[in-house]
Amino acid sequence: MSRPKVLIMSESPFHLMLMGDLLDANDLMTVRAHSATQGIEALRRERPDLAVVDLEMSHLHQKRFLDACRASGESGETPVVLVAASNQRDEAENLLSHLSGRAVLKPIDTGRFPRAVLHEIRRPTREGERLALL
Repeated sequence: MSRPKVLIMSESPFHLMLMGDLLDANDLMTVRAHSATQGIEALRRERPDLAVVDLEMSHLHQKRFLDACRASGESGETPVVLVAASNQRDEAENLLSHLSGRAVLKPIDTGRFPRAVLHEIRRPTREGERLALL
């Protein structure tokens, strides 16, 4: 069985490295993108099982990338894990009303983050289902 593939999208080099290293250490294959353009190209080329999106990127880039996630999966959508600061909780909840996925709050808990990503990859999606913020 192949390792699950996760696309990580963050404009922050620190968060990109932190999230990528945590997932790599938990036997997940990662593809890292630091711009919306790179992320959209990677969605099409790599066909990841899940995308991790740092909400601290610009709203224009965030919208472009999340729109691409909605249209990219084999079932019509690539599930996402949104990484949000506590003051972005409402924004994350609003985005999740239009996406399949969950959110995790910063600061990233190095133990819970990989488990949340693995849980989301393994979770069968049901139409209309929304997961609560961790």
